[in-house]
Amino acid sequence: MDITPTDVACALAKAKLKYVIVGAHAANAYVSRPRTTIDVDVIATQPDRAKNVLLKAFPQLTAQSYPVVIRLLIGGREAIDVIRPASSAIFQAAIDNLRVITVGKTQINIPTLECVLAMKFASMTTLTRKMPDRMQDAADFARIIDNNPTLDERSFHTLAQLAFDGGGDEALKMIALVRAGKAIQI
Repeated sequence: MDITPTDVACALAKAKLKYVIVGAHAANAYVSRPRTTIDVDVIATQPDRAKNVLLKAFPQLTAQSYPVVIRLLIGGREAIDVIRPASSAIFQAAIDNLRVITVGKTQINIPTLECVLAMKFASMTTLTRKMPDRMQDAADFARIIDNNPTLDERSFHTLAQLAFDGGGDEALKMIALVRAGKAIQI
C-alpha cells in the first residue's frame, strides 16, 4: 500500500507539526494533467520529530538519515522524503510561502505557485542531480507555466534567486522561452 500526501498531511497535522508537501505532488496541484509519482516529498520545520511521527503512524517504514533528507522506505523502496529545511534557502522559503488546498476532507499545505515553480527551477538547475530527474523537473516547470498564465513574477524572481546568484534573472528568461513555445536549456 502506497502512502499518499493526504496520509502524510494527516499524520503531521495531528502532531501539530509545520510542514509543506513539495515535489511532484505539489506540482500536480498547478497543472491540468497531473503526472504519476510514488514517493511523497515533505519539508518539515522539525524533520527529526516528523520522522518519528511518520514512523509511528506507518510502522512498515524504516528510516535512513542523510544531510539533506530523512528517507523513509517500505521494503527498501522510497515512500517519504522528509527534507531538512536548513539544507537549502529555497526549502526554508517553502515553509513560509505556502497555501492550503483541500483533498477530500483533508487540508494539505503546498507551496504557492511561485514557490513550487522556483523549487522546480532549483532542482532542474542543480548540476549534481541526475539528468533524467532534472529533465523531469524541466517538464514539470514547463507544464506549470503553460497552465498558469498569471504569475507574480517579482515573488518568483526573489524565490528563484535562492537557487543561485543570478537565478532569478535566469528563471524569468526560461519562463519567457516556455511561453514563446521554445525549448529551455538546463
